[in-house]
Amino acid sequence: MSQKSGINGSVLVNAQYIKDLSFENPKAPYSLLNNDKPEVDVSIDIGAHGVQDETYEVVLGINVKSIIKDEVQYLIDLKYAGIFTLEKDVEDKEKIIFIQCPNIIFPYARRIISDLSRDGGYLPLYISPVDFMTLYNDNKKSNEKLN
Repeated sequence: MSQKSGINGSVLVNAQYIKDLSFENPKAPYSLLNNDKPEVDVSIDIGAHGVQDETYEVVLGINVKSIIKDEVQYLIDLKYAGIFTLEKDVEDKEKIIFIQCPNIIFPYARRIISDLSRDGGYLPLYISPVDFMTLYNDNKKSNEKLN
């Protein structure tokens, strides 16, 4: 099912899907007996490439590492992707690809992470909403410093 989204309908969502998914529970069943609050590290990465004409695959990478007392409780590695078609001659194509498209697919990836942590025997992990505009701007500034 495809749907238009965005400012003036500038993006068509063709598909979304799990591209890669890994859940590791290295200390189970012992880690499931520990009731201490874990430290959870979440990192997010966005990648994109052209598929054809004005169609792009945008991949949202989310890595989760849950640690209690210096021991890994669980690891999640998710690559969630969407195929998006942009209108020809759309302005700010890069911003649409790296801000708007991840905003569209993030809620689905967030649910997968929550369900996976729960199904792995832990409390569901609810990732806070992500400000993809700030992430985009920070990455642009970081890349400018490298050049």
